[in-house]
Amino acid sequence: MATTQTIGRSEAMDVERRRELMERVLASDQFRRAPRLSAFLRFICEQERLGLANRLNEQRVGVHVFGRPEGYHVGDDSIVRSQARQLRQRLEEYFATEGKDEPFVLSVPKGSYVPHFDPYPQGSAESESAEELLRVGAGSETGLRASSSDKSQVESLALPQRRWSWGFQASRLMLGGALVWILALIAFLGYQGFRYWTHTRETKEAIFWDSLLSTKREVIIVPSDSSLVLLEKIDDKRVALDDYMSHRYLNGKDTGDKDGYAPPDMDEVKRSIAFGRYTNMADLNLAWNLGQLAGARHTQAHIRFARDLNLKELGESNSVLIGGPRSNPWVDLYAPYMDFVVDYDQSSHRNVILNRKPKTGEQARYFEVGGESEHEAYGIVAYLPGLDGQGSSLLVGGTSRAGTEAATEFLFSHGFSSLLERISSKQGIPHFEILISTRNLRGDPHESSVLCYHQL
Repeated sequence: MATTQTIGRSEAMDVERRRELMERVLASDQFRRAPRLSAFLRFICEQERLGLANRLNEQRVGVHVFGRPEGYHVGDDSIVRSQARQLRQRLEEYFATEGKDEPFVLSVPKGSYVPHFDPYPQGSAESESAEELLRVGAGSETGLRASSSDKSQVESLALPQRRWSWGFQASRLMLGGALVWILALIAFLGYQGFRYWTHTRETKEAIFWDSLLSTKREVIIVPSDSSLVLLEKIDDKRVALDDYMSHRYLNGKDTGDKDGYAPPDMDEVKRSIAFGRYTNMADLNLAWNLGQLAGARHTQAHIRFARDLNLKELGESNSVLIGGPRSNPWVDLYAPYMDFVVDYDQSSHRNVILNRKPKTGEQARYFEVGGESEHEAYGIVAYLPGLDGQGSSLLVGGTSRAGTEAATEFLFSHGFSSLLERISSKQGIPHFEILISTRNLRGDPHESSVLCYHQL
């Protein structure tokens, strides 16, 4: 007799296996193109692993994953709830497709933000049907014996019955076998067609990422320098690339300003900002996704803080620069070769996109329009040659954090895959620039779309 044993979640799946399952989920098609959902899932899983599941709530997720301020009013901001719905849908899709053979299921029950790791539900219906079939068969045999008091009568009836039964069973077996082969053939052909379709869809995208991540050149990822942005806002002036490369803006020498940006007698708070190493979650999410792509190609991508980078290293590497020129001055090195450039209008204190080679129907300038809580923002994805004329560089930035996030999301979307298929040729993927428009709603991108595309 079978027994049922209730197993606690911690006993059913140890910490390492839970982490491995989480990584497989994050590497799947459902999540590798969704950096914000990936950050959401990783955060709640890490909190559960650290024993902090009882502290997981909407506000905590909003602060640590989506950059909301401490104490923000969740009733006025539904970002966490809307993203949680998408997260649950993506998890269901994964375990219905790629993860259908997983022994455990990762889920986030409605009304909670605590991840659950449960044994994959087995089909009890088939077992019950099989047991019922056995019971029916046993009952029929017993009934036959009970009605066989007259041996001759039984023999006269049993022999034709047995012949008909064997013939019928043989026919059923033959038909069943043929049906199995037909279904297997259909499944095989369908699978081959699906593999071919998937292969052709991913080939152009694979070529693109290979050109950037799978080469003999070192791959470096450079997130934005948020401490620099804070310092520039305090002083209301921009740090030039030369001053940034030489670190002169930190010691106040040769900047054209008697006091410089960070003189020795500056207050402690400002000094801690100037010498701090701050970046943002959007940049780290992109860096993590790129690291996953590099790992899948058995290569390694190195993350460098922008202030620690030098010109020689940048020139000899395949690079990914994240952010605009105010947060990542290294972007200025590529500006002479770009059609779309992020600039800052001092008179209006607004960021603007300069379109240096406007095509028919395009504007020469794209300003951020709207109020503080909601306005138009822009993102740029630029795939350019390396500074030394070899290799490749990828620039992902925007007029604001929302613009950069919109560019990041497009980079891992089906829209980007489709674009690569259209522009590719026998020679490979050409260099290009893409301008993306989005609504900046309290710092998050909404309703993003491709505004302009230039092939270089």
